[in-house]
Amino acid sequence: MRMNPKTVGMLAWYNTKLLASYPWLLAIVLIGSLLFFLEPALMDAKAVGSLGEYLVAILGLLLFPHLSLLEEGGIGEGLFAKRIQHPFILVLRWLITALFSFLLIMFLFLALLSAGATFALFPMITGSGLTLLALGTFGMLISQLTRQVAAGYILAFAWYLVDLMTKGKFTGNFYLFGMLSGEWQQQKLWLALLTVVCVTLCAVMTRYKRLG
Repeated sequence: MRMNPKTVGMLAWYNTKLLASYPWLLAIVLIGSLLFFLEPALMDAKAVGSLGEYLVAILGLLLFPHLSLLEEGGIGEGLFAKRIQHPFILVLRWLITALFSFLLIMFLFLALLSAGATFALFPMITGSGLTLLALGTFGMLISQLTRQVAAGYILAFAWYLVDLMTKGKFTGNFYLFGMLSGEWQQQKLWLALLTVVCVTLCAVMTRYKRLG
């Protein structure tokens, strides 16, 4: 199928409707519920950083690991039956989910800031967002490799637990929780690189599965 801006827009809207299901609803509920249990006026940058890294970022496990297997029954959508290049569809769905994730994070942190929390907004959004994307996209790659969504959830959560307990002893530059200091860490760029690599590998594997 020939791709043009109109076609891409239609595909983006169609896939957004497909993706806007229970995981998105649950993520919205979880983010919204946090505001009822927090005292923003008492939160400094370290407290907000801990919130972003420990709680918000784990939503990546909810939103991403199943994306690579949607064509196998995740939402009843036959990806491989379409005439559009399948790696493009996978990356498009990833981008839509990433945008949704950042909008959720932005909403939460803007609400905290307006209610009296003290922190630098954009570094916090970026840092927490990259943790969420890295964790979730790693889970998506594992799901693709094993053909089991559960494996993606389990191994990505194992990474989360290892970093939680060892404070990056085994993961080095790929330590998830660098924003606990409340300040931007250049180390987050390694998580961004890992995310790009994981998405690329998923797209390549999707293409070769189709060709096979």
